Amino acid sequence: MALAVAFDILQFAHRLRESGFTEQQADAVTQAIKEAASSFDLATSRNA
Repeated sequence: MALAVAFDILQFAHRLRESGFTEQQADAVTQAIKEAASSFDLATSRNA
C-alpha cells in the first residue's frame, strides 16, 4: 500500500533557489528527493 503525499516539487526547487542554492544544486536536491520518495515502502498493518 502506497502513501500518497502532496508535494509541490517545483515550489520546493524555487524555495531552494530563493535561499541561495544555485539552479544546479536545487535541481540535484529535488531529483534526490523525488527518487527517495519513489522508493518509500512504509510498513502498514496489511503487510505486517
